[in-house]
Amino acid sequence: MSYRDLEAFEFEGQRVSLIQRMRGIRVVSGLEAALSILTTYAARPQDRPYEDTEGLDGYWRYKWRGTDPEGYDNVALRRGMELGKPLVWFVGAARGVYVPHLPGVAGR
Repeated sequence: MSYRDLEAFEFEGQRVSLIQRMRGIRVVSGLEAALSILTTYAARPQDRPYEDTEGLDGYWRYKWRGTDPEGYDNVALRRGMELGKPLVWFVGAARGVYVPHLPGVAGR
């Protein structure tokens, strides 16, 4: 999916962007849990701003936004885990192109 497609997504006739510019965690106003997370594309994964990666156990790890676990986005991500809410993870496959992984569930 293109970045433009993700921004222009519509649900029940309303535009609900699936991603938020300059943020990896998308929280829709009025919802208490995160809707999606995004990993930026980089030709060399070590050049990404965060170390989102697959662990030795085969599970993928998504890093918090910044260093504050009580930051708004991080709380919404953690709240999704507590509620068992589904989450879409968009992983950059090329510049401006993302592959959705769903449903994902925020885990510990």
